[in-house]
Amino acid sequence: MFLEGGSSPSIAKKLGIKNPSQIRIWMSWYRHNETYRFVQPVGKQYSFQKGIHEMSEVD
Repeated sequence: MFLEGGSSPSIAKKLGIKNPSQIRIWMSWYRHNETYRFVQPVGKQYSFQKGIHEMSEVD
């Protein structure tokens, strides 16, 4: 939606997201090829710049 010219507030409203800045955060992750962040469980802390696949079971 964003790549097609939609604004953050309009996308947030369509998707029922309370804070439009979340859209900008997701786009930043996408542009910086940090797509591993999209599959991280909510509330789970990860080490800096490490995705799920880069961490051991102990981490």
